[in-house]
Amino acid sequence: MRDLLEYTPNRSYEEFPSDDLWYAEELVKSNSKNINKTTKKLPDVIPAISAMYNVDGSIDYNELDNMLRRQSEAWVKAVLIAGTTWESSFLNHNEQIEYVKVWVEKAKKYWLQVLAWSWSNSTNEQNILTSWIFEAWADASLLLPPYYIKASDIDIIRHLTEWLNLGPAIIYSISWRTWVSLSIKVLKVLSNHPNFLWVKECDWEEKITELKNEGMRVWTWNDDLSFWDIHEEWADWVISVVCNIDPELMLEVREWVGMTKSRIDRLMDLSHLMFLPWQPNPNPVHNAMEMI
Repeated sequence: MRDLLEYTPNRSYEEFPSDDLWYAEELVKSNSKNINKTTKKLPDVIPAISAMYNVDGSIDYNELDNMLRRQSEAWVKAVLIAGTTWESSFLNHNEQIEYVKVWVEKAKKYWLQVLAWSWSNSTNEQNILTSWIFEAWADASLLLPPYYIKASDIDIIRHLTEWLNLGPAIIYSISWRTWVSLSIKVLKVLSNHPNFLWVKECDWEEKITELKNEGMRVWTWNDDLSFWDIHEEWADWVISVVCNIDPELMLEVREWVGMTKSRIDRLMDLSHLMFLPWQPNPNPVHNAMEMI
């Protein structure tokens, strides 16, 4: 195989000649040839859970149990923990691993699946963190491309393929946060990996339809747009912040059951309250949860 350094870092995937596309596909195939196709299934609605804290800044694991019970009683079947907006930003590695272990242990008590985020710009460090997450019995990991690095798309495919080799995973496409755009062609190549589950798409609404046309499963991310993304852009599922506050509402969004104008208005109001521009995340979620 040719050395990856032959590729120009800032070249877009659309400019790649056909033999480079073949190389990318072969890279994924050769790295995953001994991996069986994952049978892991995840539910329709997954709340991006934010932990609560004690006065001293430590995580309130007692309140965590109440949060998981609330989701379980509403018939939510899985949770996303340590997401990019929440704890992952300020936990060190040891804290993050302990955090995942406790979450998994408590979540399994309520028959909840656990999706955990582990990320690093360093491929080796990323692999260590992700291995620990699966050793803690998380069901799947959430993958991001390297932040702010203008790598070639071939190198991004190589980086994410190493991650996919470790277990079932969801790829998070959010260029306005990472400044790395995952094109439809890149995601199509990665979707051939046996551990690829689906894409959490956060770039633009029309891209959801385009990814669906390529045969991929797609989760939408915007609570305020989730109803239209699912029923007009044909997103499969939603990862939701509002689900922390009103899980029944988000299950209605998925099924279209009971979605009267007043329920849609509630969805819009809660969505806007969870992301107030003058309040840093996750303060609005924490404030709302304290009122429940």
